[in-house]
This record gives sequence, C-alpha cells and structure tokens, in this order.
Amino acid sequence: MHFTALLAGSILLAFVLLDAFQTIILPRAQSDGSALPLFFLVTWYPWTALVGFLPSRRSREQLYSAYGPLALLVLSSSGPFF
Repeated sequence: MHFTALLAGSILLAFVLLDAFQTIILPRAQSDGSALPLFFLVTWYPWTALVGFLPSRRSREQLYSAYGPLALLVLSSSGPFF
C-alpha cells in the first residue's frame, strides 16, 4: 500500500514539476491551449490601472513588483483551471 502511494505521488509530482518548468522557465509560448495568457491579460491590465492611481513612483514600483509573486500564488492555488 505504501509503495503504491509513493509511486503515484512521485508520478504526480513529476507531472507538476514538468508543467511548472514549461510554464515558468521556458521562454517560448506553449501551444497546448493553456489559459495562462488569458489569465495574465485579464489580471495585468486592471493591476496597472489600479497602480496608476498612486501618486508616488516608489509606491507604484513596489506594487508592480508584487504582481509576479501574487500571480504565482493565485495560479498555484487555482487548481487544474490554469
């Protein structure tokens, strides 16, 4: 029983790591019909509009730099949708 769970978990981990590598590391766009480009289009433009209202350049740059980690958290918690 434990060996089967270990094998299934290892295979699942390999698929997750491969998908993360293809999504984050590879510079070319994937042609598998991924929803990631749509996610970034839908979230980036409202984020820049929201940040554009801040008067301080430093505050704007801090929020711009927070977009990447926040998007990664949203994508990792969204399950199989992205």
